[in-house]
Amino acid sequence: MKKNLPKLILVVAVLLTIFVVFASCQKERPIRLFYECRNYYTENNYEEAINCLNKVIKIDPEYAEAYFIRGLTYYSMKNYEEAIADFTRCIK
Repeated sequence: MKKNLPKLILVVAVLLTIFVVFASCQKERPIRLFYECRNYYTENNYEEAINCLNKVIKIDPEYAEAYFIRGLTYYSMKNYEEAIADFTRCIK
């Protein structure tokens, strides 16, 4: 058992490292996508912004900033009911 202990520790360390790296990548993906969506909004490309923000929210349903920007986008499109729904969701 003592002979295999260093190998076991190495395997566990590698698996933990892979898990941490994978978890970090998953958290970053919505952020990068969110910035892309925000750019669509600032360029007044509202339809593309909505489509993009829907993807962000599908990945991370608790992403308050995505609801906020989507609310602003709906507001800019004069879709006030959807805007209110997103603003309400944003503050919950």
